[in-house]
Amino acid sequence: LNPQSELVLLDLAMLREIEGKPKQAEEYYNKVIQVNPNNPQALKLLAQLHVGQKNFESALTDLKKLEGVETNPADTRMKIGLLYLERGDYERAATEFNLVLGSEPDNYRVHYYLGTTYTELGESDKAIAEYNKIPDSTDHYVESRLQLAYLYDKANKYDEAIAALNDALKQKPDDTEIMGFIVGVYQEKKDYPTAIDMTRKMIALNPKSDKFHFMLGALLDETKQREAGVSEMKKAIELNPQNAQALNYLGYTYAESGKNLDEAESLIKRALTVEPEDGFYVDSLGWVYYQKGDYKKAVEELERAVNITNNDPTITEHLGDAYRKMGKLKEASRQYDDALKKSQESDQQSRLKDKIQDLRTAMGGGAASAGH
Repeated sequence: LNPQSELVLLDLAMLREIEGKPKQAEEYYNKVIQVNPNNPQALKLLAQLHVGQKNFESALTDLKKLEGVETNPADTRMKIGLLYLERGDYERAATEFNLVLGSEPDNYRVHYYLGTTYTELGESDKAIAEYNKIPDSTDHYVESRLQLAYLYDKANKYDEAIAALNDALKQKPDDTEIMGFIVGVYQEKKDYPTAIDMTRKMIALNPKSDKFHFMLGALLDETKQREAGVSEMKKAIELNPQNAQALNYLGYTYAESGKNLDEAESLIKRALTVEPEDGFYVDSLGWVYYQKGDYKKAVEELERAVNITNNDPTITEHLGDAYRKMGKLKEASRQYDDALKKSQESDQQSRLKDKIQDLRTAMGGGAASAGH
C-alpha cells in the first residue's frame, strides 16, 4: 500500500532481526535510509546490527552518518569510541572519548572507558587519573576500583591496590570475587596471615565452595602449616571430587614428603582424568614414580611434562634428577643447566649449581664440561 513508509520498513526490519534473519533486516534498514538518509533510528539500529555481526567497519560508517543527524552527537561519538576500542584502535578511541568529555565532563561512563583505553595504551598514570574521577555514587565505581587495583598491583604498589579493593568492597561487602582479588594482593605482598584471614571470611560466606577451601589450603601450606593445609585440600576434594587442582596439590604434597605414595599416585591420576594435558599434573605423577624408585616411569612422565610446559625450571630439574638416578649424567647435566637458565628463585639456583658441580665431579671435570 505504501512502499515508501519509513515506519513500516522499520517494523519489517526489526521483525526480521527477531526472526534471526539479519541479511533481510539489513535490506529493510537500507531501504529506510534510501527513502530518508537522515533517519536516525534506522542508522542507529543498522549500526547495532553490524556490531552484532562483528562488522565494525560498517558500524563505524553508520555511526559517522548518524553523528551528523543525531540530536545527541556525544552519545554517538561515545559509541564510535567504543567501536575503536573494540577494534584495538586505542588512539582514535581516546580521541573520541576526550571529545565527548569536552562537552560532557561529568559523563563518568566515558571516564571509565577512557581509563580502559589508556590502560590498553600502557599510559597507567592517565588511566589512574580517569578512574579516580569516578565517584562512588555511579554505576562504574566498583569496576573502576578493580581497574585501579590492577594498575597499582602491576606497579607493585600493593597498599594502594588493597585500598582500591577495599573501597570496592565497601560497596559490595559480601562480594567474594573482590575478596579473592584482595587475597591475591596480600599474597604478592607476602602478608600471608591477612590473606588467610580474608580467605576464612570467604569460606564463612560460602562454606560449600571447594575453590575457597583450595585457596586456604594452599595458603596454609605456604606458611608451613602443612597438616591444616592438607585438611583443607581434603575438604575441597570432598566438596568437588573433580577439583583437579586440589587432587594434584594433595598428591604432590604427599610425593614431596615421600609419604602415602600410593594414595598420591591415585589422586594425581584422578586429576589427569579431568585435565589430561596439564604438564604440572604430569610432573607430579613423574615425581611420585621418582619417590617410589621407579625411575624409568619417572623419566617417561617427566619428559612428557617438560615437552608440555617447556619453560618450568622445577619440572626440568625433576627430569635431571631422574636422569641422574638412571646414570644418564650428561642428560642430567643438560637439564640442570636448562633449569638454571630459567630459574628465578635464588634457593633453586643455589641448589642447581650444587647439583651441576656434583655432576662435574662424578663425570670428571673435562667430560662434564663437554656434556654441559
